[in-house]
Amino acid sequence: MSPIVIIGNKGYSAPYLLNAIIVAPLLFLAFVIVVWQQMRTKHLTKLRFLIETLLLVYGYFLISVTIFPISIFPPGSTIYRIPFGRQVMVSVNVLTLPTLNKSQIFGNILMLMPLSFLMALLSGEFRTFKSSFLLVFSTSLCIELIQLIMNFFYLGRRLFDVNDILLNTFGGVIGFALFLVVRYFLTKRIALSDWK
Repeated sequence: MSPIVIIGNKGYSAPYLLNAIIVAPLLFLAFVIVVWQQMRTKHLTKLRFLIETLLLVYGYFLISVTIFPISIFPPGSTIYRIPFGRQVMVSVNVLTLPTLNKSQIFGNILMLMPLSFLMALLSGEFRTFKSSFLLVFSTSLCIELIQLIMNFFYLGRRLFDVNDILLNTFGGVIGFALFLVVRYFLTKRIALSDWK
């Protein structure tokens, strides 16, 4: 979405935008620490390393499309003369779901599919429907809450949308179903059940 903050009928363009590249070093550092610990304890396999790398890349892109860019208004900007929370921030009408365009629907369905799939591959904790469902639902809810808070303080322009949560969660369920299919065909080759 556009980084322009809209209050009433007036748009305010942030002179500075904070992009997701600022979190890349932190994500990479966390990745290096995890891999180093696994190498020390001899729990790192080539396949596990590949999945963790995919999870890192996916996590970066997930953050970049859901949280960033962050609008930065310098002190003294006109927007700070307006009380916080004046943007439209919440959409709870599930009846609008059929009116969404196809790219919104498919984008929201695809967004958390890799999360449930990769986490089920990586950890036995997420190999049940309940745990996978809770993972994607809580992740989607957290994203929407962060967007709501950012919107309140004019750091971004995204809605807290119940439809997004429904579509994200549905996509996560599909991702878990894909994991079950992959496990069914590959269990004899790759001992997923032996992974911790």
